[in-house]
Amino acid sequence: DLVRKFGLETAAGIKWRLPPVFFGQVQLSHRVEKSRWVIKPSQSVFWFSDDDGFGEKTSLTVEYWANPRTFVRSAAGARWTEGTKGLEWSEAVSTGYILQGDRNNMIKTIGARLVATGHKSGHGVMDIYRADVTWRAPLYKHWLFYIINPEVTWESKHDWDPTRTFIVGIDMSFSGDAN
Repeated sequence: DLVRKFGLETAAGIKWRLPPVFFGQVQLSHRVEKSRWVIKPSQSVFWFSDDDGFGEKTSLTVEYWANPRTFVRSAAGARWTEGTKGLEWSEAVSTGYILQGDRNNMIKTIGARLVATGHKSGHGVMDIYRADVTWRAPLYKHWLFYIINPEVTWESKHDWDPTRTFIVGIDMSFSGDAN
């Protein structure tokens, strides 16, 4: 089946901001697993009701599983929207450890990530560097989770002065078995 082989997914919803942002997305991806390696290229088109409008994103994720609970991931992507200044890009390198669950159902995890983002309109420009640590654990059964995420961000628009933030959030998963 073509849809299953190439991972056609659709999404629509609301980003809870003030004012709320409505969105719709269609994504085509293909996941290749070979021994301890997972490679996933993807292509998506989307629409947001804010200044971004219509756009597209191309990405490639490569994971290496050192053992059934420990992984290293590289995620690179490029994005264009009606509201961007040229092409936006990012590269993130992360590592994580699964405390509860497995690689198909990560229930309780801890991880660290380094991110670089920029844009290209003429000459390439670095915009942001970020380092963070994330703790994710169940709040209710295996579909409602809390997230604790301290991070440090260095942005060019702030003369590379560090900005420290502490994020506490809620994550909901509505796919698979919620137990």
